[in-house]
Amino acid sequence: GYGRTFRTARPSRIATLPGRMTIRAAMDGIADYGRASKIQLVALVDRGLRELPIHPDYIGEKISTTPDEDVIVNLSEIDGVDKAVVK
Repeated sequence: GYGRTFRTARPSRIATLPGRMTIRAAMDGIADYGRASKIQLVALVDRGLRELPIHPDYIGEKISTTPDEDVIVNLSEIDGVDKAVVK
């Protein structure tokens, strides 16, 4: 699967986690490098399904889905088109 890459609390370090991950898992990965003074979250698609009170600071598109639906995101740089499809 594709890995997710994010910058950690120390700008010189980058952490990559394989496959699908939750925001909580990303926060735990950042904590492995020390306590961050601030974490900002960017979401290409906000599905609105929350188990914890964690909200994105920046949202590309908000799509209402059920827990059993997947959102497939295509990017023009990779797929030739920008779109999000619920399946």
